[in-house]
Amino acid sequence: MFDTIKHMPAVRSLYRKVFNLNAGFIRLVSTKGRMADAYISDDVKNRQMMIVTVAFNHIGLIEKQIELVKRYVRDKDYCHVIADNSPSKEKRASIKALCEAQGVSYVPVPRRIERCCWHRFFWGGISHGGALNWLFYKYLPLTTPHRFALLDHDVFPLTDVNLMLTLGDREFYGVSRIMEHGWYLWPGWCIFDYQFMKEHSPNFLPVYAGDSYLDSGGHNYYQVYQSFDFRTISFPKVMTHRIKNTKGLARPDQVYHNDCIQIIADSWIHLINGSNCAHTPGKERIVETLLQKLDTFKPILQGSHCSPLPS
Repeated sequence: MFDTIKHMPAVRSLYRKVFNLNAGFIRLVSTKGRMADAYISDDVKNRQMMIVTVAFNHIGLIEKQIELVKRYVRDKDYCHVIADNSPSKEKRASIKALCEAQGVSYVPVPRRIERCCWHRFFWGGISHGGALNWLFYKYLPLTTPHRFALLDHDVFPLTDVNLMLTLGDREFYGVSRIMEHGWYLWPGWCIFDYQFMKEHSPNFLPVYAGDSYLDSGGHNYYQVYQSFDFRTISFPKVMTHRIKNTKGLARPDQVYHNDCIQIIADSWIHLINGSNCAHTPGKERIVETLLQKLDTFKPILQGSHCSPLPS
């Protein structure tokens, strides 16, 4: 009965309107308040490339990403910043200690952003988008990078990469999300010219554009991308592979979030749903297995077959 009601046209239309109003409220929450002066050190200022990762309750992902970024990123002047949006105080303490031990910059996203998403009725990518808004308006102006990259915490390089060269002379470059009523870059793998973004006042929150749901980063369709024809823009190649056959997954979205990985630009691996925000069965165990076996996926960078993990 509930599924029938929520898919009624009038109910869907009302939900979208209220969702967008709520996202507007989170924008205010995420862009107001004091600057992040307390978390700025000289080693993050004026870098040619700043890599920003939003952490969310999973220290294992961050630990592996720090390791592989150090191993494979070949930019001459870059820093890696972990922005911690974890709801758990204990997870925040662990991630902060890890960053200190690894010499990686750590900045805690204000917990008020996540708290304003507590009800989860409008969850989607709101917490992630709010964290990115706070970073852009309260942290980056104090560091003024020449370029910056956004990585999801479950995205890892598997071969040598140079983000400055990857961006080149473009204003932006990244994994696209092209919907019927709008398009945007997924803020889990994208690179930007900082000055260009400053001029466009970005909003990384999700939004309903007509009938299309544009997830975290989606409101930038209106702020940044609307004047660009996506058909004339180059995007990195993204290949999705199913790497496990879990029983009991009936819907395509369950398969995607539970049993798939992606290879981005022939160089990066995306584990998909690393923190299991989609609440798919057994995902935590799959992620732990993948973190131990990431090197085994290197052959598919050259187009080799990807064999499923054992059940």
